[in-house]
This record gives sequence, structure tokens and C-alpha cells, in this order.
Amino acid sequence: MIATVGVDPVGGRHRWTNGCDYRCLNGCAHETSVPQRAAYPFPVPDFADDTSSELERKVKPLMITAGVETISYLVLAYCWLVAHSDVGVAIAGFFHGLIWMAFVGMLVFIRADIGWTWGYTALVVATGPVGGVLVFARLKQTPRAALVPPRSPHAGR
Repeated sequence: MIATVGVDPVGGRHRWTNGCDYRCLNGCAHETSVPQRAAYPFPVPDFADDTSSELERKVKPLMITAGVETISYLVLAYCWLVAHSDVGVAIAGFFHGLIWMAFVGMLVFIRADIGWTWGYTALVVATGPVGGVLVFARLKQTPRAALVPPRSPHAGR
């Protein structure tokens, strides 16, 4: 038995010389040892031909989170002020707190990229559900040209 990498143990030939190229087309000795990869079960997005920017892809979830944050506050206010339900306040408050923290985190991370000041960010955070409406309205009015950076000219082409 020859224990050299790349040598066929039967004939002593280099694996690439018999046309195999690790695809096992000519009955090589390693054909059972090469694992076959299963196909990936989900479609993989391809951003190569996508004309959107990373900032545009960040803005859409922020808009959704801003709307959900406002709705969750309204549900919390209903449970607290109208229904007078302590259980409802506890449950709605828990979920509103999670959504609000996600909203604030997303807002802080996108703030510099979109050009918002810390003052505006503090205003949005301090005003609660009105801040969610402010963010949603401001992002809805932001033109696409502000979210897509200008392309750099091709150097030497």
C-alpha cells in the first residue's frame, strides 16, 4: 500500500493523469470517499445585480419596526387606560419593551449612515410612539437618491 497523497494505490498513477480531477469519472479509488454535498434547501439572495444600497436594505426594517413600536404602544395604552387589565398591561408592556429596545438599537445604528443628528435621535426616543411616527414619516419622505451612494467613476477604464 502506498500512502502518498495524489497517488492511486492500485496502479501508482497520479489521480489527475487519468482524467479524474476528483470528479470520479474514470472509476478512481477515492470515489466512495469524496462526500457528496446536498443542495442548499433555501434560495440564496444574489446582490450582484441588485441596484439597492445597504442603507436601503436597513431602512425597510426600521420603517416596519417604527410602525410596530407605535402599534404596540397603542395596545399597551388600551390595556392600561381603557381595559384596566393588569395582566394585559404586563403582557403588552413586555412585548412593547422588547420592540422599543429593538427600535432604539436600529435607530442608533442607522443614525450616522442616514445623516441624522443625535438631537433628532434623542427626540425620537424621548417621544415614544410619536417618535415611531416621526421616523416612519421621515423615511417615507426621504428620496431614494439620498439612500443610494453615488457610484465612483471607473479608474483607468
